[in-house]
Amino acid sequence: MLDIDQFLDAEFDPVAYANQLVLQTSSSRDEDIDLDIPIKKISYDVQHLDDQVRTLCRDNHKELLSRVADVSTKEDTLKALETPMKDVNSSYKKLQTDVLGPYYQADNLYSALKRVHHTTDLLRSLTWYLYLAVQLNNTSDMAGSASLIRDLHTHSKIHPGLASLQIFRDHQKLLKEADKKLTLRCVSSIKSVSSVSTSAERTAISSAIVGLAILDERQLASAVQSALSNYISQSISLLARSVNSDESLEHAMHTISQHSRAVSTLGTLLSRAVVPAEGDDKSATPVSELPRIADLLDSNLNSKFWRDVASALNLRIKERITRATPGLKSLQQNHARLETVVAEAVSRGGGGLTVDGMEAKVMKGALAPLK
Repeated sequence: MLDIDQFLDAEFDPVAYANQLVLQTSSSRDEDIDLDIPIKKISYDVQHLDDQVRTLCRDNHKELLSRVADVSTKEDTLKALETPMKDVNSSYKKLQTDVLGPYYQADNLYSALKRVHHTTDLLRSLTWYLYLAVQLNNTSDMAGSASLIRDLHTHSKIHPGLASLQIFRDHQKLLKEADKKLTLRCVSSIKSVSSVSTSAERTAISSAIVGLAILDERQLASAVQSALSNYISQSISLLARSVNSDESLEHAMHTISQHSRAVSTLGTLLSRAVVPAEGDDKSATPVSELPRIADLLDSNLNSKFWRDVASALNLRIKERITRATPGLKSLQQNHARLETVVAEAVSRGGGGLTVDGMEAKVMKGALAPLK
């Protein structure tokens, strides 16, 4: 029985099948190969398949005829649709010409416009950035310079696309250096405060306070603490050389009161300084309300100054008593007058302190070993 399925297999190889038929009756070593038998075999298979096709057609002729009629009906239907299809194709071509073509052109123009708009916006942002940079270069006021540096940083954050421009990246390096130099300048100005600072010098210190508050609150607190520590150290060093006689101690207290006035000036400038608002939707912030500065001012700079001086004075007097150094008897005999001297020094030191205040009592207590 003929195996029809092998001919329907997708991997059926006619050449391999022909070789198989030949090798069934001959060998590759035969000098003369007889092809009659393979040809008869394949002819028989073809005849057999043809008979099967005829039989199938005969047995199923009614269904085949109905299918042919159905195909004819569909052909008639398709012919009826030819005209509407031509109209649809014509309409689509018109749509392509009148609508889609202009749309694609408009879309390309829109894309180009977006790129132009992006470029324009970038150039506008760069223009404002460079304007601020020029203002910074022409400003000597420390607070004004700090505000401009802050504005430049804020502008850079709002417009991150500026980072794609070489001129912006180059200036960022200069801005970082300017920020560093201004910070050092502000710190130096704050540390220069003294009891004899002129009005112009106090104005400059106020500007430095505001500038440093804008740039780095931590640096401002450190600068204030450093200025305070510096005057305390100077006063302690002066005491170490002056607790030899009542006259030298009295003279030292006069100088120490000047140090206290410098600390008082710094405290006053801190309490009056205000950080300008960044933008119209925000309000200005008093420097005294900044967390780190508020912690410093809560204890009163002058109060801390006199407490540290009192501690050092008490220690120096105890050392003199222990060593019984010359001049000790004079200090002991003038104990009452020295109490008045130190109390008046506290009062002259500013900061709202009085001869009857706690700081004056602490200074008097430092003289207690002389009794």
